[in-house]
Amino acid sequence: MSGGLRIRVARWDAPDRPLVTDADVLVFSASLLASDAEVRETMAFLSRDERDRFAEHTNAVVARRFAIGRRVVREVLGRALGVEAAAVQIRSGLHGKPELARDTIDIYLNGVRL
Repeated sequence: MSGGLRIRVARWDAPDRPLVTDADVLVFSASLLASDAEVRETMAFLSRDERDRFAEHTNAVVARRFAIGRRVVREVLGRALGVEAAAVQIRSGLHGKPELARDTIDIYLNGVRL
């Protein structure tokens, strides 16, 4: 590849916004704050393993962030793959990190609180 790595950074606040396609790496920031209704809605997106992991958290705030984080990952990947977010299949990889079941896109999720 000539010309170096093309990186685009954006806030993930509008899931219907087109993804930038002229980049090698896309970086999104998103809020993990959500209402109780949003968390309940998000639970339908989660796999059985993810719901089990959600239930295992002893800290409710951490559990909510986990669920919303997985929803955001599915929204981003769904846009990139041209499918509904609920159709994105994520499996747990090394140390429970999310991986796309189809191995077509690398995922890195970091829960940094600013």
